[in-house]
Amino acid sequence: MDPALSEKVLRLSNFGWEVKSHTEKSVALGMRSPFSWLWFAFWFLCFLGFGALMYFFWWLSTSKKSLFLSVQGGEVVTSGDTFYVTQQEARAEQIIRARQEISEKGFFKAVLPSVLAFIVVLAVWFFIIWLLAEIF
Repeated sequence: MDPALSEKVLRLSNFGWEVKSHTEKSVALGMRSPFSWLWFAFWFLCFLGFGALMYFFWWLSTSKKSLFLSVQGGEVVTSGDTFYVTQQEARAEQIIRARQEISEKGFFKAVLPSVLAFIVVLAVWFFIIWLLAEIF
């Protein structure tokens, strides 16, 4: 495989892309965008479970991302879901820092602050709903 192509594939695989097929001068990559538990919980609470089911099916149908890399004239050319790659490269330091934190502390300790923040926001939301129900 071309060295520039293999370097680009290695960098993208660190972002979660998986090689689907490859030749000497081209590579097809694929991945799913992350599932948002926050949106899932939001739609679950707003539409009593039905919204969560709809979100899940929407995510299944829209979450596949694909990318095709090829070498043309000694340069790696990218096509497909390039917008998603641009976002990942812009957040590269944040992604690397999060992965290091998870590997050092463990998954639960690394995500505990986010989980606690979600629980607090959820409790405030329930309190507002309860308060509105008491007033009206």
